Amino acid sequence: MITIKNVKKKFDNTEILKGISLNVEDGKVVAIIGPSGSGKTTLLRCINYLEDPDVGVISVGDSLITAGKAGKKDILELQRRTSFVFQNYNLFRNKTAIENVMLALTVVKKYPKKKAREIAEEMLDKVSLPRDRFEYYPSSLSGGQQQRIAIARALALNPEVMLLDEPTSALDPELVDGVLDVIRTVANEGITLIVVTHELSFAAEVADEVVFMDNGEIVEQGKANDVLRRPRELRTRNFLRSIRREYPKIS
Repeated sequence: MITIKNVKKKFDNTEILKGISLNVEDGKVVAIIGPSGSGKTTLLRCINYLEDPDVGVISVGDSLITAGKAGKKDILELQRRTSFVFQNYNLFRNKTAIENVMLALTVVKKYPKKKAREIAEEMLDKVSLPRDRFEYYPSSLSGGQQQRIAIARALALNPEVMLLDEPTSALDPELVDGVLDVIRTVANEGITLIVVTHELSFAAEVADEVVFMDNGEIVEQGKANDVLRRPRELRTRNFLRSIRREYPKIS
């Protein structure tokens, strides 16, 4: 489903990605872990061209783009195959919950409003947002409810791949489990997922593979249980020890 070859990205003179290569099979869940500043979010943003990589090749399905040679149509086709869930929700503040989900359907998919609303209601039901909250604006909703709307919006586009960037990092601790339950449900439906997360127990339970990044490189990757329980690399072991100290409930 996803092939990434030698992707590099600089901001000013700082090299953020130093030649990332990664394959993700159709229907698999890959969790990316690593310290802040390791390039995890930049990699996600390069996959669907929210950021243009400087070097490398990215393909999603049969959409393939070589950095520096991408036309607008190529990028649009790749983006239609993917959807992005941001850590800070990125909802339109002047739109209600259901309007936020409908907007992509009417603008991107060109659906009539009646059909868009039917799909939006179905997706908001799927992420367990109470129906009496459908007409609320984001400012009147909890962080967990806002993230559910963001996930519903991503699902509504029927993507082949969902990219989730620290989907629980902006949430109060008591709201995290509910959002993780929603992501578990999505994973069980066979959508290809790449999730940047520090929730190690979630990664162990849901991910097929775990990728550990540090300093713009993939240090270690493999089956989730192998990387999280029996890491080969010293940098991976040190990171896992530090994150377990910071989040003692995560094992």
